[in-house]
Amino acid sequence: METFYDIYLGRLGARNTRRVAKNQTTVEVDIWKAKGYRLQAERRVAERLYEIYFITE
Repeated sequence: METFYDIYLGRLGARNTRRVAKNQTTVEVDIWKAKGYRLQAERRVAERLYEIYFITE
């Protein structure tokens, strides 16, 4: 079963955090990590949907 991710830039709960990608696969999340974004938080919102929060270094 495929897992999907909505990607946000900024910290979990911060006012200026914005969604930059929707329904991304695990491979696409790895591409974001390869670009230099660091994982700040991951939150499960449904059975197959997670929210991932990246921050820049």
